[in-house]
Order: sequence, then C-alpha cells, then structure tokens
Amino acid sequence: MRAFIAASVSGLLLILGGWSTPSAATQENEMSTARAGKYYMRIGCAVAAEGKRFVKLVFHGRDTLTLAEVKRRLPELRTATARYARIEYRFASKAYNPPAPWPKSVSSLVDRYATRAARQSDHFRNAGNADTGAEFVRHFNKALSMPSFDPLEAQIRARLDLPPPNKGC
Repeated sequence: MRAFIAASVSGLLLILGGWSTPSAATQENEMSTARAGKYYMRIGCAVAAEGKRFVKLVFHGRDTLTLAEVKRRLPELRTATARYARIEYRFASKAYNPPAPWPKSVSSLVDRYATRAARQSDHFRNAGNADTGAEFVRHFNKALSMPSFDPLEAQIRARLDLPPPNKGC
C-alpha cells in the first residue's frame, strides 16, 4: 500500500510539474552583455583595488621578501594576506553567483576565472593562518605560482566590450 501511495504521489508531482527541470526561460533570463560588463567591473575592480593595496603593503615597492623579513613582519603579513584572501574569495563567490546567469559567451571563462580565484584565495588563507615564516612562504609561493589570470581576464573583458585589463577601474 505504501509503495502504491509513493508511486502515486511521484506520478502526480511529475504531472503537475513538481520536479524542476531547466527550462528555456532560464536561458532567456541571462544577463545582457552591458549588464554583465557592469557587474564584472564592479566585482573585479573591488578585488583589483585591494590587490594593489595588498602588494604595496606586503612588498613596499620591492619584488621579493627575505625569510628574515617575513619572520620579523609575520603578524602584519598574516593579517594582510588573510584580508586579501577574504576579498578574493568574495570575488569568486560573486562570480559564481551572479544576479542572473552570465551570457553564454563568457559563462565558462568566468567560471574558470572564479575557480582560479577561489583556489588562490585558499592558498592565501593558508598563508594568513601560518604559524611560522617558512610555512607562510610556502603557502604564499603556492598562491603566486598559480597560472596567470591575465589571459582569462582579457578574453572576458573583450567579450563584454570592456576596456583591457588594468584599465577602467
């Protein structure tokens, strides 16, 4: 008897459309290129501005840090790195969850970009949680050794009719 009731309820739900399936309406509600461009610039410019601040704070105009300097400045570096990790993760989260679906022309590119940003934010978060200078350097170097974001960003910006990277923010 229970099996019959369960089958009847399942059949009724199917008939009434209770099971949600992707529809053509979902495809029609994707963002326009102009709206997607504005949204991308809003979330991208926020992380870019923080990235410039982060580099200035961490490197003080130089290209490298010595391990002795990392050990001496570890609390400051951990705080700055953890903050940047949160901002980069926020970017990835907003890129994964836009207000409407991304246009098909950039959907997979934005997904790949967001995936890289999330992975890099994990490495920065680990550096921000490091207990020693050597551990900080190891995680920080992992974050910096990620593949470049530039080709993906250039493609996304071109397809959304936006200015090239490092311009327009």
